[in-house]
Amino acid sequence: MYALDFARFIAMIMMMQGHTLDALVSSSVLDPSLFPWNIWTYIRGLTAPVFLMVSGAVHVFVLKRQGDGSLTNKTIQRRLTWGLTILGLGYLMMFPASRIVDLPFVSSKAWHYVLQVNILQLTGVSLLLLLLTAFFTKSNARLGLTSFMIALSIFLASPAIHALSLQGYMPLLLSNYVSFANGSLFPIFPYSGFLFMGVAIGAFLEQYRASERNHIIKKYGVGYGLFFWIAAAVNEGFFQIVLGEQIPGQMSPTMMFSRIGFVLMFFSLCAVAIEKLSQWKEHFVFFSGKSLGIYMIHLFLIYGTPWSFGLASFYAKQTSLEFGITLAIAVIFSTLGLIALGTHIKERATGRSEKVLKYGIRTAITYLLLVGL
Repeated sequence: MYALDFARFIAMIMMMQGHTLDALVSSSVLDPSLFPWNIWTYIRGLTAPVFLMVSGAVHVFVLKRQGDGSLTNKTIQRRLTWGLTILGLGYLMMFPASRIVDLPFVSSKAWHYVLQVNILQLTGVSLLLLLLTAFFTKSNARLGLTSFMIALSIFLASPAIHALSLQGYMPLLLSNYVSFANGSLFPIFPYSGFLFMGVAIGAFLEQYRASERNHIIKKYGVGYGLFFWIAAAVNEGFFQIVLGEQIPGQMSPTMMFSRIGFVLMFFSLCAVAIEKLSQWKEHFVFFSGKSLGIYMIHLFLIYGTPWSFGLASFYAKQTSLEFGITLAIAVIFSTLGLIALGTHIKERATGRSEKVLKYGIRTAITYLLLVGL
């Protein structure tokens, strides 16, 4: 599925430049309410749906089933470990102190920030929900249909869920997964819907031979994309004409359906482009498969860690547009370069050196958490 790998690669580039410019360029220059930054902001809003839909699609192909349709024990163990790992990394990246022993002295405001749900926590929880759904379905075709219905249910239920103000009746740790109210960027409602929609796409593509899938994406992406745009328009008309109101964009099914439509057409465009860039497709596959590392490294470069400075430590909302673009290019190439270098070192490490590398990294992280710098 080279088209989806290429789509995720482009989304990663957009994500890195978006985070860098937003963090460093002066607000007087970068105003999301003005052209062209309003378009830039809309495009930034598409990167998460692309990531989630691609992740959902590719996970269909790693769900190995037994003869009776049940998941193999190895698949359950691996998918459970992967989901919990991403979830754990999401919270570790928000670690609010230099050492574990300093946690009792962290302010309540800092904890409030730590518990806000970012894309990693959302992805981890969504993958665990996907595993649960796959466990109770006996084929990937059934999983695809069920996931499609779950996605639609999440999108349509999102306005009501947010209107209930559940954060007043749930612990902050849980309420942040269902509401924007306390600063979460990616609650389950509506963003998990994109991952489950991706699962439906993956189940659809699994019917075809590997050699046919790029053609299928190219053939159907535009048509189904237009279908979701029509669904968005119908939904908007229903709420405005029948109910006489408009739902805010972040939780509006209209926004969700229009984004799915755009992403599907983007997939189709990527299917056309990858045929023209076939000599580079293995590079796109490589970096697409390193999306977790790319996400973490570029944020470390921009925002730093509890033990190091980042660009925002010196230039937060202060740079000119030209200097901000220069730094964004530097962040992109530095991140991709570090990923390539790390992979090269790992591939060359064998036997004892591989163990030294693996346990050395774990020891360093443990030391920082316990002792600090």
